[in-house]
Amino acid sequence: MMLHRLSFAVINSLSKDMLELIIDKNILVSIEMVEEFDDYIEQNFQHSIGILINKINDYKYSFEAKLVLGSSPLIQAVAILNHYTAGASDTKNIEQLRELDKLNMKIFSGLEFDRAQAIDWLTTELSVTTQNV
Repeated sequence: MMLHRLSFAVINSLSKDMLELIIDKNILVSIEMVEEFDDYIEQNFQHSIGILINKINDYKYSFEAKLVLGSSPLIQAVAILNHYTAGASDTKNIEQLRELDKLNMKIFSGLEFDRAQAIDWLTTELSVTTQNV
């Protein structure tokens, strides 16, 4: 597993086309931070990828960040693993806010140890994309 440090998070490379993003505790994710993550993706990938956002830490998103999350054309699917009730409600808020964008996003419970299910779902979503190319 390869690790990369951003100013606000750690990226774990789970496979050649799947990343795990773990945002630091007590961060307010800004639009600049989302852009930093998008820049990392664009510099390191030329193909569709899946993102596992592992919300093991408690943090918030600015309104502006919520509007651009997951907008990189290289992001094919996003699995969100929530470990906190507050994190789950924040995720639902983002899902509602971005409903018209039809982001390929699915929420999983970290409390129920759904990490493997989240990775399996991302793998399936990425294989569907590959078949449709």
